[in-house]
This record gives sequence, structure tokens and C-alpha cells, in this order.
Amino acid sequence: MTKKDIIFKSIKMDIENDYYVQNQVLESENMLCKKFECSREPVRRALKLLKEKGYITSKQGLGYFINPREFYSTSNITSLSVEGYNTLSTEVLLFEKIKNNVDENFHSDYLFHFIRLRKNELNVIYEEGYINETLLKKFNKDSCLNSIYKYFVQHGFKPTHDIKEFVSVLIDEKHPINSCASNKIKCSIRQKHKLYSNENLVEISYQIKEHDKFTIIATENQ
Repeated sequence: MTKKDIIFKSIKMDIENDYYVQNQVLESENMLCKKFECSREPVRRALKLLKEKGYITSKQGLGYFINPREFYSTSNITSLSVEGYNTLSTEVLLFEKIKNNVDENFHSDYLFHFIRLRKNELNVIYEEGYINETLLKKFNKDSCLNSIYKYFVQHGFKPTHDIKEFVSVLIDEKHPINSCASNKIKCSIRQKHKLYSNENLVEISYQIKEHDKFTIIATENQ
């Protein structure tokens, strides 16, 4: 086992065992060199690997910080269930570039905002999304017609985890999903997904499906 591997596994274990807490600053490179009795090179290589695996993030001039557990724990990318079946048709209802007033974690001044309707053999999905313009400058309306997941991967941002929220909503009769649904939807589950590629927030999306396997207890207007 190389020195880099020893350092990586030691810090990784400490993070997973909550020796460090979320957003805590990690020891400096100098301190880690003394701790592991080694030169700077294996420390830097270990930190680079920890960053790639989502355990830490770096802030210029401030050092390395411990990421939330969602960044490195194994997560199912359930937001991409819309991509999981053969798409029969896709209609882009809206595509625009907007100022980022959605989420500061995008670290982008502008976002691509889209709304689309997708049909596959099992479902009709209404999806509204926000894409990080700084990371994906060439994303456009045509990109929405195909698999957005594949687009991310092709441009070097393979999704690593998905933070999910679910809320029941009332669906207006004139909602776009009701133009495609086989039966008019009056209530459903709105799924919010924050999709990350390691420490990069790539997309926030909201999905409503014609068929959803949830029991609705309470609703809010949509």
C-alpha cells in the first residue's frame, strides 16, 4: 500500500466515522505531512482522490472542507427514472436562460431553465429543471429532447448523488400534464431532485408523473 493510499484511507475512515463534522476545515497540508510523516506529494494526491470521491471540497485560500454525507454516501439516482424507459415522445414547453435566483449552491450567475413533457411506455412526466450554465455552457433546447443524464456524462459530469424531497400537490385541470394524461390528474407527488456530480450542483428538477406509487395524505395547490 502506497503512502497516498494510507493517507486517503485514514482520512476517509475518519470522515465516515464522524471524526470530522460537515463543513469542518481539514488540517492543512503541512499538518498532514507531519501527521503522516511524509512529503507533500502523497498528501496532495490523497486529497485529490478524496475530492474526486466527494469527501472534501477545496476553497481557494481557505483550504479543504468536509462535505455533507450525501456527497460521498452511495445514493440511487432516482431522479433519472424519467430516463429509464424508452421515450415515445418529448415536447419542450419552455427553454430560457435566467439569472440564478434559485440556489446559491449552483455557484453560477446564470441557469438554463426548461419545462418539458415526456411520454414513455409506462408514464407521462412533467418536468421543470434548472441547469448549471457555468458548467454546461452548450446546453440548449435540443438537449432537452434527449437524455439529460447522458448529456451530463458526455460532458464529464456523471451524477454521483441525488438529494430528494417529495410533496403532495393538487393539479389544476389546465396543467400541461393533463393535456397528455390518459385520465385527468387532480393530485400527485411533486418530486424535487438536487443532482450533484461530486461537489458540483449540476441540476435541480421538479417532476410530476401521471402514475406514482405514493399514498397522498395532504396536498398543496400547484
